[in-house]
Amino acid sequence: MDGLRNVLFGYFEEVNQRAFSAEYEGVFRNLRGANEPFVDLYNYRGGLSFSKDQILLIDAGSGTALDMSPLYIWGLNSFSGDGKPPDLYMFDSVKAENYAFNAVQERPEIIVSADGNLAALWALVKGCRSQDKESRISHGLQMTKR
Repeated sequence: MDGLRNVLFGYFEEVNQRAFSAEYEGVFRNLRGANEPFVDLYNYRGGLSFSKDQILLIDAGSGTALDMSPLYIWGLNSFSGDGKPPDLYMFDSVKAENYAFNAVQERPEIIVSADGNLAALWALVKGCRSQDKESRISHGLQMTKR
């Protein structure tokens, strides 16, 4: 990545494949500011689809992205059914065989277990703890400020 001047930190919304094309387009919401709604938006076009729960660091100048999951997850609370707006959650600690995530805002921690509804996330964290995660660096993202 080319320094930090063009680096965005956030998540994608509404990423869909373009009709009759192998390309995708959507919106990237840069998590800049004190709280929601984060209004620093970018239009995205590229060859990859992204999930709305993935947090990415993107160098808008070079079109390179680094996936920050599972250290950061957007909207983890929506899986727990707390009824609150989505928030940014960070991996915090290991509790026995479970993993704890804490929100940036004042909210209860979320415990992820092997037998819960977030078992796939639990397995991803467990895999990262047993060996370094292969860096998921993506190239060729076209980002334009809205």
